Amino acid sequence: MPPNRMIASRAIPQGKLPGGNTGCGTRLRKKARPLFGRDLLSGIDAVVDGLKWGTSFHGTGWCPRHIEGTDHFLFYTLEKQTGKKFLHGQPVGLGIIVGSMLHGVGADQMMDAIAGIGLDVRPEAMGLHWHQAEAGLTGMRSYIKTLPLWHSLAHDTDITPGFIKDLKQRLDLAYAKRT
Repeated sequence: MPPNRMIASRAIPQGKLPGGNTGCGTRLRKKARPLFGRDLLSGIDAVVDGLKWGTSFHGTGWCPRHIEGTDHFLFYTLEKQTGKKFLHGQPVGLGIIVGSMLHGVGADQMMDAIAGIGLDVRPEAMGLHWHQAEAGLTGMRSYIKTLPLWHSLAHDTDITPGFIKDLKQRLDLAYAKRT
């Protein structure tokens, strides 16, 4: 990779992709500013700029499995069970909320942040019916145990109908505020 692309913010004006298109970083910054403030925005810029070039900052290459958890495991399960391809952020964003709910920490904050930047992680936004999402959630534990993945809370926890009902209510409430 050319040295000037190692720090993309020096090579490309902030929020601009090659060809003059405004990138998602600009939209993300505008929506995230009131939620998080300036320090996190610098981190968002670094991640967005780095990912424009198909790389990462942690030096493990394209497949950083050691940093994945329930967020990505739900994504893999949904892909396997439905045969669909998804935009990365939607199932991962849903998985972040699911993981936060499983841990019992920060789920409302994650929901607010994800919905607040305009990322719609509801199953219907991904072209799924709720019964497909439910099958993915309830089947995640058994599916991920067949894969060589990092151990997570999702390996040890069954997703119950009550959990799914709570998730659906939280999603409905979070996105009702924004539509």
